[in-house]
Amino acid sequence: MSDGGTASAAAPEPPRRPIDVAAPEVDVGRTIGRALRRDDPTAAVADAPSEDVLVEVARELSVEPGSLALAIVEERTHREARGLVDRVVGSPVVVAHRQVIERGPDPDALRDRAEQWLERGHGLRITKVEGERVEGVRRRDALGKLSTSVKAAGGVGRLGRYRRTAVVTSEVDDAAAVGIEVDLIEQRGKAVLGGVATTTVAVGVVGLGALVASPFVLVVAPAAVAGGAVVARKSYAKHVDDARTEAEMMADGLARDRRPPRLRDELEARLRDRPQRQVRERSARPRKERRGD
Repeated sequence: MSDGGTASAAAPEPPRRPIDVAAPEVDVGRTIGRALRRDDPTAAVADAPSEDVLVEVARELSVEPGSLALAIVEERTHREARGLVDRVVGSPVVVAHRQVIERGPDPDALRDRAEQWLERGHGLRITKVEGERVEGVRRRDALGKLSTSVKAAGGVGRLGRYRRTAVVTSEVDDAAAVGIEVDLIEQRGKAVLGGVATTTVAVGVVGLGALVASPFVLVVAPAAVAGGAVVARKSYAKHVDDARTEAEMMADGLARDRRPPRLRDELEARLRDRPQRQVRERSARPRKERRGD
């Protein structure tokens, strides 16, 4: 039989089996690493495969590079609950993720912009630039504290109030993603102390009640502890909301290649808006008060 006949008689490639989204959950990275070691026992393969291996697997699954870059950033900033305080009060880390929309040709441009946002935009001191991670910490010198206070009062650079902020990036083919990680361990600690103080006061009241009726303690003591946890969680939630807002603004800025916020720009915008704001406030006042002007 001719070569052409052989080619025409070749069996077609079997269709790929669709992915079963309801399959039992497995650690994909560890599973791939195990499979690579079985394929070549002499190869030095870590439990988690390299990013290059993940890219190849994603291509086989027809995963978009942007989706993979975003997933890698999310995985790098993911933090499991590690104890009772995490579950009751909340995680000490706030994160925000974005897929990069405006990306320059320079591969280091995204990391350079991240340093600018941390240092110039939020007044942090860069302490770590390693691979695709850049970290900045709160300045504790007199000038740094003054700058942080002035920027926060002006409505810009509010991440400078927190202990540490990190930017995590990932680039896959022609796509990229960025993640912001804000450390709120100090704010959570203060919230927990406030909850403990509330519990202490309540337990003291319970102790006085125990002098009158001891069964009263069995009912109120657990309620006092629960009340302290609620106080801590509500107090901490405000810090989480503020930090998440700032982290999302920073992620949006990096994703759209915007320059970091400056106090001067904010003050100029307020001065431009001041006459219009005064007119709006005056028109909103009752007519009798306006006559008095």
